[in-house]
Amino acid sequence: MRTLQVALLLLVLALISRTASPHIDPHFAAEHAANNAWLNRQVARDGTKCCDEHDVEVLIDPRWRQTPAGYEVLIGETWRPVPPGRIMRVNPDDPSPYPGEVLLFRTGSTVWCFTVPSLF
Repeated sequence: MRTLQVALLLLVLALISRTASPHIDPHFAAEHAANNAWLNRQVARDGTKCCDEHDVEVLIDPRWRQTPAGYEVLIGETWRPVPPGRIMRVNPDDPSPYPGEVLLFRTGSTVWCFTVPSLF
């Protein structure tokens, strides 16, 4: 009986790992592949990619604020500074599919990219 339970658990984990994409935007899944392609093309001001398709989470309209030191985003219960180099570059030839929305790319408490509508 225990062998059957372990086998079922391994099967479920294998299915989850095959179907889960580490970067797919949860609000715009497979039917919005163009949105995800746009997300994959984004680069921060310091030249780093915002998403490497491995473990980045994209949050749409996170809580944020502007301080004299720059931008901060609320991750969990902690306000985290956005490093100036992590502000997304704006490419007028590649408009955002998320007009008027705040985007945050993060891994845990690490901010990879951030933008607010005024920066688009």
